[in-house]
Amino acid sequence: MRFGGGHGGPPRTGSAKKQTSQGFDTNFPPEGGTTKTLFMMKQKTKRDHEEPRRRLIAEQDALAQTINASAGSPEPPLDSHQIRPATGALRDQLKAVEAGVAQVRLERLEQINSALQRIDDGTWGRCSTCGKQIDPRRLDADPAVITCIDCASAAGAGFRAPTL
Repeated sequence: MRFGGGHGGPPRTGSAKKQTSQGFDTNFPPEGGTTKTLFMMKQKTKRDHEEPRRRLIAEQDALAQTINASAGSPEPPLDSHQIRPATGALRDQLKAVEAGVAQVRLERLEQINSALQRIDDGTWGRCSTCGKQIDPRRLDADPAVITCIDCASAAGAGFRAPTL
C-alpha cells in the first residue's frame, strides 16, 4: 500500500520516506495528511482494539480462576474397601482426561496472552504467516487467532480426522 507520493513519484513536501518490513517504500504522513492525521489514525486503532482486548482479558481472568480452582482442589481419599480393579482403571482415565483439559486451558491462556501482546505491539489482526490483514469476522469469532483463514486452511490441509 502506498501513501502520499502517488505512483512512485517523489514524496510530497513535508513527508518522510520509510522502509517497511516487506521492503516497500511508503511516504508518511498519508496523502493530504498531517501528523494530526496519523495521531487520529492511531487513536481510531486503539478504539478498534478496545473490545477485543476487553474480551481477551475477561476470558483470561475466567481461565486463570478455573485453573487456580482446579489446581487447589485435593483428590478425595479412597480406602481399601472402595478400590476395585475397575475403579482404579476408571480413576486413571479420569486423571488423564483432567490432565488433558488442564493442558488445553493452559494453551488457551498462552494464546490469549500472545494476542494481548500483539495488541500492545500493534501487530494484532495481521496473519503471522503471510502478513495480510485477518478478516474482522474471524477476529470477532476468536480475537486470539494468529492466521488468516487461507493460511489456517493451508496448515490444516494435511490433517485427517481419526476414524473408527
